[in-house]
Amino acid sequence: MNAPGSVAPERLAEIVEACRVNPEFERLWNTDMREEDWNDSLVLVRDPETGGQISLTMHSYNAMHPDNCPYQLFMLTPRASATSSIAPVLGNR
Repeated sequence: MNAPGSVAPERLAEIVEACRVNPEFERLWNTDMREEDWNDSLVLVRDPETGGQISLTMHSYNAMHPDNCPYQLFMLTPRASATSSIAPVLGNR
């Protein structure tokens, strides 16, 4: 967990259990993100009504609370293209 203690363990267990109805949840929950994925702002979300993909851009803000309580805020905004925001790395020529 990224924020232990911010949600009661019982409530977190309820949320995780509710998410397990989706067959893709276990893979998502148990897979660590690669650095290149983390650095890419593209987020693909499935529309629950149509099943289609929605392309979003993720913005992450790190902040420090005056009471020494660090937190991170993630914001998702629609984007026009589902292409990666990371330019491909070119090998040595």
